[in-house]
Amino acid sequence: MKVLLDGQAFKNKEATYHYLIERLSLPHYTGHNLDALWDVLGDSQPLEIEIYRSRLILDQLGDYGRNILDLFGDASIEFNHEVVLHW
Repeated sequence: MKVLLDGQAFKNKEATYHYLIERLSLPHYTGHNLDALWDVLGDSQPLEIEIYRSRLILDQLGDYGRNILDLFGDASIEFNHEVVLHW
């Protein structure tokens, strides 16, 4: 499944998790934290994820945004998800 994400939607933690749950078709009970996101990405079929304006994730969320991008990078290695960032 190919998923397009827009970094502009990562305005704060709460908005980020609502957006990711919707766009990645994650279970609605998914926790709003990095551990929960890691768990559901590990349980899903391989995804093709393209993140546009990913620089905005860093601008809007700071270090937490870097952690999210790192998580996607690690998930690409660990779970065979294809992740492409567009700055």
